[in-house]
Amino acid sequence: MRPSLISFCVVMAASSFTLLADAKEDTFSDVYHAYESSLGQDDTDARETLAKKALALGQVKFGKDSENTANLTYNYANALTANKKYEQATEVFEQVAEQYEDLYGYESPELFTFYVDTILALQEAPSQPQADYSKLRQKFLKRVIMDTDDVLEEHQDPDLAARLYYQGSRALSREGNLPVYASTASQFMEQAVKHVEDIAGTFAVRTLEVKFIQGAVLAVSRNRYAAIERYEEVAQAFDNNVSFSHPYALASHAKLVNLYEQEGESEKATQHCVAIGKMTPWEENQEPTPLYRKNPVYPQHALRHSISGYVRLKFNIDEQGFVRNPEVLEAEGASQFKNASLQALEQWRYAPKFENGKPVPAEDNVVQLDFKVSYH
Repeated sequence: MRPSLISFCVVMAASSFTLLADAKEDTFSDVYHAYESSLGQDDTDARETLAKKALALGQVKFGKDSENTANLTYNYANALTANKKYEQATEVFEQVAEQYEDLYGYESPELFTFYVDTILALQEAPSQPQADYSKLRQKFLKRVIMDTDDVLEEHQDPDLAARLYYQGSRALSREGNLPVYASTASQFMEQAVKHVEDIAGTFAVRTLEVKFIQGAVLAVSRNRYAAIERYEEVAQAFDNNVSFSHPYALASHAKLVNLYEQEGESEKATQHCVAIGKMTPWEENQEPTPLYRKNPVYPQHALRHSISGYVRLKFNIDEQGFVRNPEVLEAEGASQFKNASLQALEQWRYAPKFENGKPVPAEDNVVQLDFKVSYH
């Protein structure tokens, strides 16, 4: 009697698959179980070696065109990624894409889930736009954004729609640079909000996460007012419905400070500076981080003569997060650096310091602004 088909189940977020091997083939079984054991350990070299060996044995056991072999190839790609061999991993991920397309179809949920998982798996790779792994991420992301609707036309399943759009949103949020098809990304996020909200509900964390990502896409697309509307919605939902300071609430308030300052609406920005101050404890030994900052204008004389330098400044932060009483402590380079630094620092915004539930001034903060001329 022929062996039954091998079953699969996801055992890790990195999309590794477990196989129930035939007991008669101890060699493959031993290697694969050793690979499984390596997943919870830090020895990425051993994981890579075991994944590669399991793949070689699996190709013999199951055949090169089998579903099992495709999943073993995927495991090997993830092992290379964990070992920071991103270029090698890219080649293997491309093989898996071809295998999954042959197995499941060009517009299958399985293939699109693979696209998203691969984008997320490669997110720790160095930021190098011309690298093959960066091009692969963009290629997969483009397919997710452009073609998810086509996948769902064949599967009239609301739960599947919510899952694919949520996964796609997460992949989109991990890309540092929005692709040139930004308008399509905005349309994708509209659909993502609709489908996720229909299944999860208005105040579900998953829905608010997707709305936060939509706000980021809108901001990058220079649709600031729509971005503000989304971030306000997310911030208010968390502030009113969650008993703790959720990271998305904090991030939404910070985004709103930046957007309102860009629109010249400092009073509205102040409300969110204060909200952040209430949410985050003030660390006496840690320099405060600006919520909104404006870089100094490089003086033309210094720029023409390639003069570098720095300015070290002391300043206070008032109860509304404004910079007060900035003064120069130390400077090097062109004399104009001082005035340029003062003018820039006066426009920065911070979360105010809170003591006993009330905002108070934070004095004697120090920051250094560096002026450097670089040629690429």
